[in-house]
Amino acid sequence: MDEETARLVGASSPETMDVCEISGEAWSDFAEWKSFTSKKYPEFDVCSDPFDKNYDLIIAEQVFEHVRYPWRAAKNMFDGLKDGGYVLITTPFIFHIHPTPLDCWRWTPQGMGFMLEDSGFKPEHIVTGGWGNYECFLQHAIDQSHAPAVADHHPMTNHGHIPQMVWGYARKA
Repeated sequence: MDEETARLVGASSPETMDVCEISGEAWSDFAEWKSFTSKKYPEFDVCSDPFDKNYDLIIAEQVFEHVRYPWRAAKNMFDGLKDGGYVLITTPFIFHIHPTPLDCWRWTPQGMGFMLEDSGFKPEHIVTGGWGNYECFLQHAIDQSHAPAVADHHPMTNHGHIPQMVWGYARKA
């Protein structure tokens, strides 16, 4: 997931982007952004609070499983974009329940695409994907205390029919 989402964002001229990351700062050092803002819950609720300005990229990494109204959140992100701007949403598909404070949703790549389309993005401007691996799946089934990690000696082959993580990258036309 990290490699693919970095490739997608990196191909979109990150140095020219005003970026907003929802409930995190994992992407703050990814590039020399034009500007970077982090908005955290509960001070900012992506489901209902309007953005203070329009952005070139809005990122919600590992957030959408926790929001009560994901379609509202996706529409709010769409509305918070400049024309030609992007959203990046990543979320688990196969992962233990982890309320912070809620844990409500899981998406397939196809479902992620439908949610983005329902929020205003045109299908031809939506890219979705998923990554899963038997070794990671089994490790996580045994120990749910942390996100699965696979040592260097394990193969990292993508078994797309069992995604642990799903993402959507969409451009506002």
